[in-house]
Amino acid sequence: MLGASSSNDAPTRHEEYYFEVIIFLVEDTLFRVPRYAFEESPIFHDMFSLPVSTSVHDGQSDEQPLHLQGILHTDFEQLLRVMYPLQPRKTPSLEKEEWISVLKLSTMWEFHSMRALAITQLTALLYGDPTGRFVLARQYKVKEWFTSAANELVRRAHPINFEEAQLIGFDIALKLAALRERPVQLNHHGREFVTFRGAKAFDYVATITQSVLKEEYSEVSDYDRQ
Repeated sequence: MLGASSSNDAPTRHEEYYFEVIIFLVEDTLFRVPRYAFEESPIFHDMFSLPVSTSVHDGQSDEQPLHLQGILHTDFEQLLRVMYPLQPRKTPSLEKEEWISVLKLSTMWEFHSMRALAITQLTALLYGDPTGRFVLARQYKVKEWFTSAANELVRRAHPINFEEAQLIGFDIALKLAALRERPVQLNHHGREFVTFRGAKAFDYVATITQSVLKEEYSEVSDYDRQ
């Protein structure tokens, strides 16, 4: 029942459900949200752990917000939509570019669970677009996209075109084209034969990660080694 407390004793704050809020300034927009979710990021956790020299510090008021420089407020808004969904227990319905915003910031700030969710959602949205997956894989260190996209670019029926080569880089396009044209030794019912032009039955992942794009794959895999 709602009503005024009859006790004269000062109320105590619940140890779990009394949330501290924080105010961010992103570009020219203020955001006021519970702080607890940002504690999951080791970057924000360390930031919040720093000693402050005054009783009022950044993030406590509109007049003195925590300024996130170099971040687009549209990207930050998408991150918050996933972090604090307006419909609890339901994954927010975001467009591809919005999920890319979530992937971008969750990777930058090491929100591992949100990054994993963004990768899952984008894997479906990028189905059939190996070029897009490959570009994003290199940009945001998603090794499963790197291998699957490179493998698909080699195995598919048509070669990499000029526009795709511009996106993935001409040096990588040439390496994948050379792999595509390389004779492949396959075993078929105990007999060996040679086929060309990236036979669909052949998986190139090992060749890509251990030889052709070994250095690029190592760079993409850096995130998982953190």
